[in-house]
This record gives sequence, structure tokens and C-alpha cells, in this order.
Amino acid sequence: MTDSRRRGVRASRIRLEQALAEAGLPRPTQAALAERIADQENLDAAPKDLVSRVFREQPVDPQSIERVARGLGVPAHTLYQTSADAALNGADDGPENPRPEAASAAAETPAESPMETALPARGSRPRRIGLVLLALSLLCVLLASLVLPGTRSSWQTLTCRLSSLTADQQIAPGHLGVLIARLDGDPQNQGQRFIADRFLEDPELSPFLSVITLCDGYSATGPGDRRAQLDAVRDRAQAELHRLGAHLLLWGERAGNLINLRLVSTRTDLSPQQVELNGKPVMIDERYLELPLDVARPQNTMPDLKRLALALMQLNEDALSAQRDNAISAYRGSTEWLKASIVSDRNLRSSIRPEVDPTRWALVNAQLCYKYRLLGDIAASEDDYQSAVQACEAVLDVRPRAEFPQEWAAVKTNLGSAWLRLYAYARTLELAVERLHHAEAEIQSAAESISRERSPQLWAVNRRTLGTIYIRLGELSDGPDASTLFDRGVAELQSALEVQRPEYQPLDWALTQQNICLAQYQHGARLGAAGAALVREAMGHCEEAVRWLSPASAALSWGMVQNNLAASTAILAQLEGDANLLEQAAEAFAQAQRVYTRKRVPVNWAEVEVNLGELNCNLALMRDEPARLADAERHTQEALRVFIEHGVARYQRHAERLLAALDACDREDLSSCRCGD
Repeated sequence: MTDSRRRGVRASRIRLEQALAEAGLPRPTQAALAERIADQENLDAAPKDLVSRVFREQPVDPQSIERVARGLGVPAHTLYQTSADAALNGADDGPENPRPEAASAAAETPAESPMETALPARGSRPRRIGLVLLALSLLCVLLASLVLPGTRSSWQTLTCRLSSLTADQQIAPGHLGVLIARLDGDPQNQGQRFIADRFLEDPELSPFLSVITLCDGYSATGPGDRRAQLDAVRDRAQAELHRLGAHLLLWGERAGNLINLRLVSTRTDLSPQQVELNGKPVMIDERYLELPLDVARPQNTMPDLKRLALALMQLNEDALSAQRDNAISAYRGSTEWLKASIVSDRNLRSSIRPEVDPTRWALVNAQLCYKYRLLGDIAASEDDYQSAVQACEAVLDVRPRAEFPQEWAAVKTNLGSAWLRLYAYARTLELAVERLHHAEAEIQSAAESISRERSPQLWAVNRRTLGTIYIRLGELSDGPDASTLFDRGVAELQSALEVQRPEYQPLDWALTQQNICLAQYQHGARLGAAGAALVREAMGHCEEAVRWLSPASAALSWGMVQNNLAASTAILAQLEGDANLLEQAAEAFAQAQRVYTRKRVPVNWAEVEVNLGELNCNLALMRDEPARLADAERHTQEALRVFIEHGVARYQRHAERLLAALDACDREDLSSCRCGD
């Protein structure tokens, strides 16, 4: 008798035959099923041997059963063999084969052959030891379930734990690994299985994917600092990801048909990640992202859930990255889930009395603050930013600084960021300055509760935001006041660089560098010829920023840096009277519009257009080419149309002034012309 063990999971012949009869095949045969699988997977030959092994109930890897299930048009978990199925077939396979909630899509579970499971002679020492070990394992799990806090004591959880002790729970080599935790508020564990099936039954994903469903769940509810709770969940989830060799973990809670899902990746980079939604690149912070999944209408959220899950994975192998890119191209993102989530949160908020349940009130409004700001970034909407401000302020009403200093400071920083965005929509210069000062006050007050040593990431974001506020105030000021504000802005930004590390925070590092670039070239332009050296220094910061970005990984930020690099080059060309340098700037603006397209990001596209308008005006003057003024007008008019449509008053005023200058220009005497403010 051999001592080897056959590993794998088994399908149920009874369930297979039933599914085969209902599959709608031309002939209800295994050969016809193999032909269908070949068609689905574009194979040169039908996998008849695979189908035969599955139907003969031989141990196979779970992906083989998943392929057969897709051919039959049924969920994979409905085909797994249970102890009841084995008994009907007259087999004694020992413990029930683990279902998907206890096994990886690429894991193998030991199953003994009939000869090996035959009862040994009485007094067999190995058999007695095995039974004792099994009993001890069961007792340990039972005691743990009764003692450990937060652990379910249901038999379902015990079965899951026992199965996980024997299952080889690891992500298969060359596969993208997803862990799915149990959901709060789902004692029957239906939500976890529902999500797992949506991933495993997807023909675009399943060839590249391994899924492990976990026995435990995660929760960040209850009293205490919400930010600290989310960080604790992230730390625990990342430890599980590393243990099992996976790339992303899903966790959350269920309330009726609605599942609120959160994502944790293995990323050590804490910068927001760029993803594309509704045809537009946006920045997502996975720590605060929540996706609502309606089990009655999963099609509204699942494509975005899969797209975001793939985009947030940090992959260190080129082959895996290529698989991820192939898979992600199958999903078109939208913002419907985000809008639905906002509606859901608003409805929930209307049912909460802040004086009765301040914790829940703060949680919901913190989510709304983030979601409205994200939606504002996508839609370029002043109303969404105003709603973000209101939601942030609602959190502060019930989360006093004395009790929740870190959470209070984080919300204050978000509030300041929302006011900074709102200044661009101010209809008057006075209102713009007022909003910037409001943003400054919020950021400064937050800084009083942020420790550079304990919270370097939040501290750096706070300093960068404050530096940007001073730069914007400098743009709206004149003379010595403007110089002072630009200098203060650069000083704050440089202090943020002291704690940022580009290898861990490439996007944050790049954004800080490009903001320094912006401040310096604008300051240099105001100084005239004496500011040329400052503009050259600015270009160096923009070049450093672009080192850490690419159009593939961070298109929106890459385009922004390219736009500022082009603008600084154009200003240097004007200060030095170098028309050839202006031509180089025009090429750099064209690079920015590779990702700043009118369809995807119209406001950003229009920013480049107005810059091209000013550049063509200056080229017309330098080279005495009046025909270029028509190009300048065309670019500026197109930009103005977009600014008016989206209500971006800050840029609208600039475009209107440039058009007025172009209208006043005498085409016969270009010496009378002026370009820019």
C-alpha cells in the first residue's frame, strides 16, 4: 500500500448530471460540455480529460470545477461534493470536502483514496493518533470560539476553521489573489459566498484569479477614533494578505440586500491611487473608500468593484501585472455606485439623531465628506464641494478635539482641502480670497493637533495644503504681499518634503515638488528678468516630479506636472526673449493633452488651451507673425467655453482678460499688444 495522498477537491456526480441535463447543450453529454468549454476559452482542443475527471469525482483543483461550472452555467459551489453526496454514492471520503468559503480557488484539500480510508485493524496506532489529533483540533477550535472576543461560535464557523486547518490555503503561483472576509450582520454567511461567486464565475477574471474566503470578519464600528480603527483593520488585513500570499482583501457589513464593502491592498505606498471612473482619472484613497453592493442589482457595482480591486493591487511581477492589465480592460468604470452610495448614506443620516448616536452620525458624515469631495473631483461641481464642507462640519459637531484629536485633525484637514477647491468657483475676487482664508484657518487649526513624529503622513498633507493655499493667495495679490505669500508657500511645501519619501509616497512627493515648481515660476514671472533664475529652479522641481509619475500609473497627475513644466518653460522663454524655447513649451503642452483630453477632463484640458492661447500670442509678438493671434484666440475661446460651462470662475476671469487683450491688439502694429495679465 502506498503512503502517498491524492490532493484536491471533488465534484458531486449527482449534481453534475442534474446541471448537465439543464445546461441547454445540443446533447446532454460530457463531450458536448467539453466542446462548450473549448468555445468559451478559445481552446484548440476540447478538454475532455478534464471533464471526465470531474465527472468521475476524482480529486481536482478547484479551478477545474469552476471551468466545468461555467460550461454548465451554474455557480461553482453548487457542484462541490458533500458528505451526503458521498454517502449516496457509497463512498467514505472522510470529512466533507471544503466548499469555496474554506478553500482557495487554486488551493488543494487532502482527500484519501478508498483504500487509504478503509478502517485499519483494531488497535492501529496511526488511526488512534489521527482521531485523537482531530478531536484535539475540534476541542481547541471550540474553546477558541468561546473565549476569543469577536469570534462566532456557530458550527458553521467551527467547520470553516477545521477545514482551514487541513486545506492548503495559499494563492496559486501566477494568480492574482483575493481574500474575502465574512461580513458583519450576515450570520448565514450568504454575502461572502455571493461576492466570491461573482468573482469566480466571471470568465474575464477567473483564469487569472485565486479566491480564498476567510473564517473571520473585520469591523471598525463602535466607540473610539474612527481613523485609528480603520488603521487597525488595515494592519490586521495586511498581515493576513502576506500570510496567504494574496494581493487584496475585501471586508465590510451587510444590511438586508445592501453590502458595504471596503478594500485593503498590500501597498506600503500611502499616496492615493489613480483609477479611471466614468472615463475620467480620479484619485482614490483605499483607506476611506466604501462601495455599496446591492445583491438584487449587483450589475450596478460589481464592474467597478472588480476594476478598483484590480487597480489597487500592488504587483511585483511583470507577468502578474500583464494579467491584471488584461483583466482590467474588460471593465468600464462609472460613478453610479458612488452616487448610489451617497443617496444611501443620506437616507441613513436622516434616521440618526446625533445627540442619541453621535458615533454613527460621525461615521456616516465622514463617509459623505469623502464621497462628495471625490464626486466633486470627477464632476468639477461646486455643489458637491459645498456638500462635502457641510458633511465635514457635521462630524466636528460630535467629535470634539479634546476626545478625538487625531480624527478631529484629519476631518479639519479634509475640510480645509474642500475650501481650497471651492475658491476656484468664487464669482468675485473678494469671495475667492475669503474662501482661501477660510481654508487657511481650518488647516492651521488642524495642525495644532497633528504630531510630525506620530503622524508624518497627515502632517505632510496638512503642510502641503497650507503651502498651496499661500500660493493661491499670492496669485491674487500684488507687489511685496505676493512675494511674501509665495515664499511662505514654498517654505511650507519644503517642510512637507522633509518627511515624505518618494519610494513610499511617489504621488505625494511628486505633487509637493510640482507645487513648489508652480510657486517659483509664478513668483519669477512677477519679478521680470530678475526672476529667470527662480524660474529655472522651478523647472528642476517639475522635472523631479515627473520622474515619479507616468501616464499609465497616474495620468491626471502626470498631465498636471507636464502642464506646469510647459508653463515654466514658456515663462522662461518670455523672460529671455527666446522664441525657440516657446516652441519647446508648445510641445510640452501637447504632451499634457495626451491625458488632458476634452472628453475625459474638460476643465484640465481647458487649462492647457488657455496656456496655448497665451503662448501663441507671445510667439506672434516675438516673431512678428500676426497670423498666430488667430490661433491664440481660437485656443482661448475654446477654453472659455468650458470654464463657463463648469462654472470655474477663477480660470474664466483669466481667459476673459486674455481675450480682451487680444481684441485690443492692433494687427498692423504688434508693439501695442499685450499677452496675459
